[in-house]
Amino acid sequence: GMVDGQSLTLQPGAEAEVQYSFQETVQSTRTFDGTISHETNDPEAASPFNLDVSVTVEAAQIAVSPQELDYGTVQTGTENTETVTIENTNGATLTVSSVEVGAPFSVPDAAASGFEVPGGESRTVDVTYAPTEETADGSPDAGTVSIAHDADNAESPAEVGLQGAAEAPQVAVDPASVDYGVTAINSTASQTVTITNEATETATLEGEVTGLTDGSDAAYSVTSGSGAYSLGPGETQDVTVEYAPSEVSNPDEGTLQITSSDTDESVSLTAQAEAPQIAASIEEPTVRSGESATLTQTVSNEATEAAVLEAQ
Repeated sequence: GMVDGQSLTLQPGAEAEVQYSFQETVQSTRTFDGTISHETNDPEAASPFNLDVSVTVEAAQIAVSPQELDYGTVQTGTENTETVTIENTNGATLTVSSVEVGAPFSVPDAAASGFEVPGGESRTVDVTYAPTEETADGSPDAGTVSIAHDADNAESPAEVGLQGAAEAPQVAVDPASVDYGVTAINSTASQTVTITNEATETATLEGEVTGLTDGSDAAYSVTSGSGAYSLGPGETQDVTVEYAPSEVSNPDEGTLQITSSDTDESVSLTAQAEAPQIAASIEEPTVRSGESATLTQTVSNEATEAAVLEAQ
């Protein structure tokens, strides 16, 4: 006989293995039927001597899970990563030529440029949600992972739906300004400023109560709540500012400075100091010679608000 145009000669009792190549060019699972023919000098065999052959080609088959990813609520400036699994459920190698997704979602470069999945194996792809802006209520960020592939059991690209909401920390400072009214010198008055994170889901508010700005009157001091803080959704922190005037230099003004991962805030402070003011008078009676009289002195405090006069 002839194999690829060459003769095959067998001695009595001998045998030989003949290998034939088959190259599949269609990306689908299917069966090919054909005939292999041999020219022979065997007088008892038909020539050509035919052998029927059937070849089944298995194409890759893809299964993607899950079909949707919901990231819930994520704080702006942070990220959350979920995983998509791509499985090849058949014997042939699955070729994924690309994995694409739009911002604020992303996949690693190694996955985006494509990869192969051998038959019966799987590959995971990390999909990251990294929002930079807060989403409105009822309008989450949405996207689609598009997976281009050569499997024959699903349209290409396969798709995974994405959804996530973004929340930013929200600072509130109450009150925005403090008026201590009138305070007597050498006494103290305290007021409390409350910092609140008005976020409701996940966003953490971070910052620092840096204290009083330059130019603030020396009568003011932060007695509690200064320094760094971290507040979860709905949490608060109180800051106490004391006013302790030692002299009258009205008005006494200052500014409490608060930084935050939302916006920086400042609280204006104003106060009046009052000192006691003594006033005295004496009644001058007319006295005859040889008589005695009682002198009456009147002492008053002419302060009008808070200063207490002490005298001996």
